[in-house]
Amino acid sequence: MKTGKSKLFRIYTIAILVVMVVVFGCLVSKKVVRSGSVTYNWNVNNANHFIQGLYPEGRVEWNKDILEVKHEPVYFELYAPAKFNRAEITVDYLLSPGLTAQLGMKLGITAWGFYMYDLPGTNGDWKQEIIEVDLGQSELINNKLKFVIAAPGIDEEVDKFLIKNIKAKLIK
Repeated sequence: MKTGKSKLFRIYTIAILVVMVVVFGCLVSKKVVRSGSVTYNWNVNNANHFIQGLYPEGRVEWNKDILEVKHEPVYFELYAPAKFNRAEITVDYLLSPGLTAQLGMKLGITAWGFYMYDLPGTNGDWKQEIIEVDLGQSELINNKLKFVIAAPGIDEEVDKFLIKNIKAKLIK
């Protein structure tokens, strides 16, 4: 009788250990990027947890298939499961003629500064721009990179700044 209980105890112990190893393996695999890069895609109809934003809400207006920037700046955060050296940020956007826009990456945690990249004018047509970002000086807090999108001088009554899609590829 005693050997039956000890066998049962061993089986339970082994089962618990196996479950713990599997759970630990799953948690570690979420933080490891084996391919050397990871790609996230955001659009109005398919928001995800890896690209969070665009905010604050009072500065953006969510329409059917697009997001309209009414006031600037607006922010978004990008989840980075590990440390990456660079990123390719792809933005599908439309600007009113004469309006300029920029995308910026938040620099280090000690300063409120952004390294800004110009988004070329679109002449009233949709454009896709790919911006390569060096993440060496970026701020990474809680595995999140912070970005800003600005359109200096935007007038919500006259100007249009529409965003359809943001794609981020993080590369080691």
